[in-house]
Amino acid sequence: MTRKHDKNTEDILKDIPNGKIIINRHNSTHENTIFNKDFRYCSDGRGLVDTYSVFPGIELSFNYYYANCFEFQHRPVHSAMQINHCRSGRMGWKMQDQSTIYLGPGDLSLHTLHSCADSAMNLPLGYYQGVSVFIDLNALTATPPDILSEAGINGNNLYAKFCEQAGHTAIPASEKIEHIFSELYDLPERMYLPYFKLKVKEISFIGKIFS
Repeated sequence: MTRKHDKNTEDILKDIPNGKIIINRHNSTHENTIFNKDFRYCSDGRGLVDTYSVFPGIELSFNYYYANCFEFQHRPVHSAMQINHCRSGRMGWKMQDQSTIYLGPGDLSLHTLHSCADSAMNLPLGYYQGVSVFIDLNALTATPPDILSEAGINGNNLYAKFCEQAGHTAIPASEKIEHIFSELYDLPERMYLPYFKLKVKEISFIGKIFS
């Protein structure tokens, strides 16, 4: 079976009408910290988000966008973080404070959901594929999964490392980032959840890797 990640972005989204983002929740009974009833968007193109609950308060999504631009609005949340990895395409994401995060293949960004509460995403190549991890920092600090608490990772130290000063951080592509993310795109679907749990630990460990 051909995985979506191996296909052209336009082909993946060919059945989605322009101006629409489809959000598929594969194993979650609750709305996550961004794609909830307060989430609003407009676009000249289309998108698809496949999202999976990995741990309580932590979700991972595969994102596919085919457009020139998107505008997003949602509830600002200082205590939630979004980590983005670009697999292909390019993105310039103007945050609420008018600063811009630029992502190309292999690049990584981290920001609070306050930073992107009223934001605009431009896709200079007309498409983008990548992974996002959403972390409820309060939940991670209060009841961290064993696999993270054993590594000394909690919401407080992730926020202090990456978001306390400017609200966002960008990290250029590197072999370390590639090692963490590349395998996510090549998994058989039956392996998604157990492998996501292992990878969330590695992703959360970024603060120590780049300290």
